[in-house]
Amino acid sequence: FLLPGISGWMKYAVAASVIAIAGMIFFRALRKPVKASIVLNAGGITANDSDSEEIQFSNSAELHRLINLPDGSRIVLSKNSSLHYVRLFNHNKREVYLTGDAFFDVAKDAKRPFYVYSGNVVTKVLGTSFRIISDDQLGKVTVSVKTGKVRVFRQSDARHQKDQYLLIRNEQLVFRDKETKPV
Repeated sequence: FLLPGISGWMKYAVAASVIAIAGMIFFRALRKPVKASIVLNAGGITANDSDSEEIQFSNSAELHRLINLPDGSRIVLSKNSSLHYVRLFNHNKREVYLTGDAFFDVAKDAKRPFYVYSGNVVTKVLGTSFRIISDDQLGKVTVSVKTGKVRVFRQSDARHQKDQYLLIRNEQLVFRDKETKPV
């Protein structure tokens, strides 16, 4: 064989190591520092490459998937759901866009409120945990608060304080296409 003086299983171990190192060098050479969106898929969660301006996640797995945001917030993304946000949060607010179902545990930052856009509904928080279920087919968005407080309103009503709802722990609000129903 090609490796004189090495016998038995050691030949295979050395050969496997050489192949692994060559593979790592090959794949690093292929990775180009371009700002293009490259899709990565691991365990049912699809995310675009970290070099992209906008970060996108999609979950096609049967299990919920945890997403850690750069501000310390944590999101559990349910099956058939997706989330995206601009890589660098704005200086005075943090914004994410949800399609589907996710549980949010938002890091507190009084200077930068956290906004979740789902359908025509906006959920604004400073630091709390809550769940949003956005069903485009039914034209329905449900916001359920576990801890803290959230302010919920339609995007079209953002300027009118009277059309905003404040939810506290264990409260839920269901938005339908034209009606809003507190539960």
